[in-house]
Amino acid sequence: MEFKSIFSVTGADHSDEDLTTAAGLCAEVGAHLSVLIIPPPLLLMSSPPPEWDTGRAQAIAVPNYRFQQIERFSRDVTRMERRSADILKRLKAMSLSCDVDTDYCDPASLGEVARQRALCADLTIVGGDLLNDETLGPPVVNGCLFDSGKPVLIVPKGV
Repeated sequence: MEFKSIFSVTGADHSDEDLTTAAGLCAEVGAHLSVLIIPPPLLLMSSPPPEWDTGRAQAIAVPNYRFQQIERFSRDVTRMERRSADILKRLKAMSLSCDVDTDYCDPASLGEVARQRALCADLTIVGGDLLNDETLGPPVVNGCLFDSGKPVLIVPKGV
């Protein structure tokens, strides 16, 4: 079977080992590499503020907590953009046909995002870093392997 496009998912804080494996395979078969970067712990929203008469201190603290969430989100997006640029630079230096994209999604739609991307590729590579990630690994593997119907190559860590 000939593969013209290969899809790989990595976390924003994962090592480059998974990408090196995917890039090596793409260089061997002359395929296009599509990389998706997903952040680690995602932004979780807190419960609505309590009534004024039952928790004034909590109600005052809610905006401060929201500002902290927004700052964390901004830092995550900046870190993902930086990682995206670094990965793209590395892959272009290897003279590979590639595209690198980032997606900041909630945990419930992570599998669906991976499935949609896997449908557009001939093969999905899941590396050891993603397999060992308890947050990102299971939904991505489920979306790519079971929901897309496309072949998935699972590469354990250290291979």
